[in-house]
Amino acid sequence: MSTPLAEPIKSLLKSAAKRLTGTRRRQFMAEVTLELFEGSPTKAERVLGWGRETVRTGIMELTPGIECIDYSSGKGNKKTEEKEPQLAQAIRDIVEPHSQVDPDFKRSFAYVKISLPYTFWFTYRPYIFNQNQPIT
Repeated sequence: MSTPLAEPIKSLLKSAAKRLTGTRRRQFMAEVTLELFEGSPTKAERVLGWGRETVRTGIMELTPGIECIDYSSGKGNKKTEEKEPQLAQAIRDIVEPHSQVDPDFKRSFAYVKISLPYTFWFTYRPYIFNQNQPIT
């Protein structure tokens, strides 16, 4: 039976796990689970709040020759520029006539005095209305 952990020990273990990432984190969690919780991921989850599946994966990774590879780079949303490559040029075409240079010539970028809703309206207008009908 595992011994109860004091609060400072729990917070220290949680802090150490948060500072690690990927395989190192999982292996650390697995080692702690094997030493303090008799190899039970469920007990580690209950006491420390770690995910059971993460701890199980870490225990498997402690076996020589096994390493689970993360696919974290493939997760999440793609950049808007990748999803709609024509959008950047459309916004530039709308904004360019309204841009002005820095009056002191201290900066190389231009200022624009239009709002995002204005830009959005003119960028997506062809998609919202049929282009053959006049817009009033």
